Amino acid sequence: MNIRDFEDHFNAGLMRMFQDPFNGRTRMSHDQDGLKIRAEVPGFSSDDIKITLEDNRLLCFAGELKNENEGKERNDKSYNSFRQCVNLPRDSNLDQINAKVEHGVLNIEVPKTQRESKSFVDIPIRKD
Repeated sequence: MNIRDFEDHFNAGLMRMFQDPFNGRTRMSHDQDGLKIRAEVPGFSSDDIKITLEDNRLLCFAGELKNENEGKERNDKSYNSFRQCVNLPRDSNLDQINAKVEHGVLNIEVPKTQRESKSFVDIPIRKD
């Protein structure tokens, strides 16, 4: 198991900790292009959902839906909400995050940065 496997495992557990019964399913996947998050948000529109980036590492998405149905015999009111947070990988391109709500599903794409990061760099020693 390498550090990325550990980080992925930890993030998945962290996401489950923040889920409430309304949330439905949330899936995360990593590939060569970046991180993809798919969250079921039935009944929510893009106007009902807010996505924030906290401390340049923690991506949070939350939704709030208030329904007020006035009928002849009674007034029905309901309230649903959710909030989930994901630690983003270090190589995330924070300026290129995309999100879309379609058919009750929130899709968030977090692309990787284009530069390759090295795990170590040789530092030359000066000779004075």
